[in-house]
Amino acid sequence: MDAGNERTVRVAVIGSGLAGMSAAHVLSQTPGFHVALFERNPGLGMDAGSIPVPCECEDCEASGLLRGGKGKKLSGNDRQRHYAGRIDVPMRSFFPGYYPYLTALYDSLAIPHKQSDNSMSFFSLPASKDPETVFVSPQSFPTKLDTSKLSEKSSDVVAMASVKDSYFTFSCYRIPPPVNNFFGIPDFPSLQLLAKDPSRYLSHVTRSFRISRDYFAFIRQCVDLMDSGVLDLAKEGKGVLGSLTFGQFMSQSSYSDDFWSVFLPLFSGACTCTFDDLKAFPAYIIIEYSAVCLPDGKMSFVTCGTKEVCTRLAAPIQQVLCSTTVDGIVHDSGTGKFTLTTIPTEYAHTENAAANRTTHEFDHVIFATQANQASRILRATVSAPARNGSVRVGDGNAVYETFVANAARVLDRFPYTRSLVVCHTDATLMPSLREEWRCLNFGVLEEHKRAQMTPRAGSGLQANHTANYDVDNVAMCTHFSQMTQTEVPESVPPLFQTTNPIVLPRPDTVISATWYERAIVRMDTADALRQLSVLQGGGGGVWFVGSFVGDGIPLLESCVTSAIAAAKGIVAKEAAKGECSGELFMPPGMVEKNIALVIGVNQIATKLNLERPEFIPYIRIAYFTVQAITLSVAFYIRNQITTKNDKTPLVYTEAKSIFEPKNLETVTTTNEKYDLVKSNESLQQLAIGLLMMCVMHFQFGYIRPLLLQAVLGLKNVYGTQLFRIHVLGQAATGDLKRPWKKSPFEAATEAVTPKEAKALEKKEEKKKLGKKSE
Repeated sequence: MDAGNERTVRVAVIGSGLAGMSAAHVLSQTPGFHVALFERNPGLGMDAGSIPVPCECEDCEASGLLRGGKGKKLSGNDRQRHYAGRIDVPMRSFFPGYYPYLTALYDSLAIPHKQSDNSMSFFSLPASKDPETVFVSPQSFPTKLDTSKLSEKSSDVVAMASVKDSYFTFSCYRIPPPVNNFFGIPDFPSLQLLAKDPSRYLSHVTRSFRISRDYFAFIRQCVDLMDSGVLDLAKEGKGVLGSLTFGQFMSQSSYSDDFWSVFLPLFSGACTCTFDDLKAFPAYIIIEYSAVCLPDGKMSFVTCGTKEVCTRLAAPIQQVLCSTTVDGIVHDSGTGKFTLTTIPTEYAHTENAAANRTTHEFDHVIFATQANQASRILRATVSAPARNGSVRVGDGNAVYETFVANAARVLDRFPYTRSLVVCHTDATLMPSLREEWRCLNFGVLEEHKRAQMTPRAGSGLQANHTANYDVDNVAMCTHFSQMTQTEVPESVPPLFQTTNPIVLPRPDTVISATWYERAIVRMDTADALRQLSVLQGGGGGVWFVGSFVGDGIPLLESCVTSAIAAAKGIVAKEAAKGECSGELFMPPGMVEKNIALVIGVNQIATKLNLERPEFIPYIRIAYFTVQAITLSVAFYIRNQITTKNDKTPLVYTEAKSIFEPKNLETVTTTNEKYDLVKSNESLQQLAIGLLMMCVMHFQFGYIRPLLLQAVLGLKNVYGTQLFRIHVLGQAATGDLKRPWKKSPFEAATEAVTPKEAKALEKKEEKKKLGKKSE
């Protein structure tokens, strides 16, 4: 079709979570498309629950924003400036290995993210006799906490808070650059306990040993099941895991109860569901997540916060309509158009609603809401009679009404459970001993611990789940915010974010309390997904995206993949009609080709069963050949650097540590020395990568990572700055200009002029003199 004759394809996106904004982001930048994003809340959905970090500047202290905190009181010249940071609610962590599309999207938008300490503690709470102590009726807990309705904690609560036994903890330690990775080691009790109570000390050590032993055995089993193709068969409902729930897998396993006492709270927190809900998951989903994420351990966080993510995703979208409720959707079979009726949220469900309705016309509609919400909206707009002030275009469209009935029936098959997230400063929800506080802290009721942690307690075949979580059947997870947001100043008191609290925090310490709904997975969810895939784009152009539209645990990755799939489907439909070129815009730098290559290699490995013993020697030869070539290229580059002998001065600033991003130091060097440092780092990375791969393969039996590195190894070398400058002969300009952008896990560097460098040096000298005078 001629460019001059192209019409504008209008797309409505309902919901501004990550799925909605991802779809709107790529479609709005595709030529010939106009996108309108509708959000009923005042702000974009992904950041709607986030809160500002309370600080102790004069204004915040005067306004009482500290909310019961016990931070250090400052005065005079020592008083801190205002800190405008935010806490993401709910906490949003991700593992790059399990979230390739999300990671690629963040990288394409220059969203900084870094690995974080992912240390954990697991503790039990003694059962309380006071019914007000334990959160027995979460359904009655208000969305915004009304502190006037909560009494102060009784003496029973204080006693309960003071006796919280941590039955397992582990700490994380960071391997410095160039590896930049964290590794966890179980904590051993103090030697004082050994002297005071040897039997308790021995019991703790024995428990830690059993947990660690079973952890590695479980990982090995998960990896074997993934590499052997058993998980791929299970996704089709075939093989030994095809009809097995995770609860049934537990009952057939030989792992200790001590191991499950750690694993179940961890995954109950990851999936924000009860233990029974977790046991009802298909076994292959939990096993696949464990095989990918647990050995890798690279839990990461966005350092700029979800507010900045929302800003960058929403920037190119033509229309962003917040505080706008979609009141009606109908399709006209004659024109092929959808008519959306909207109302300002403040007038929804009021007598002024009719007078404030507005209509919009679109070619496609994307539901970026929860499945149950999409079902309600579709059912209501078909069954509701015409109203004054609303336009019911296309009433009597039998095809559309049949589609809505089928879509609603399928959407209703996706179950949801509710969770509560409370932000507060109450340390009594943490382990009793301060030295046992970790990044993530899981608490369970003592009297339910043994009953719930044994694999024989419940088969995971429950037919229904309650509207809200049950404190007798869940682990509360408290995130210690300062462990991941290291830039928060010391003047800010410890900030906690507790998901599914078993014990209520003190009312005066509560900052916010919000309910969330989370999709959970059942044995029939895969069938529902297959039916939904058939319905995508039906009804004239209705699409569904979100965390529930995915092949694993409903997480952020499914939001991005389903959004890209829907956007591609829309573009393909319009291209078939000759309305557009058929090329979907993809963000610059988004490594979709790499992802496609990885997926392609995995599919080929599965189809050809390359994990068979007869293929393993050839995979090893390929891997070590690639490593030898890579090492030869690295030494060739090093030789080129010394031969060129480039003495051009280079001055830049960089953070002294990943934990002190604002503590900058000035670096003065030359291009040659800078490149030699980077060359040394690349050689260290090669050596450490080779060592880690050998351990993963020969110790734990990983085969696919070996195969992937054999395919991707040379491609990764080709893209480095050193290769492009010293082998391809490209000029050191643009993205090759030194200093180079570091990995997402490191602080950024910034080139400065010699004059700026001197000014920075003087500033640093003043700081040193100031510290000495104190």
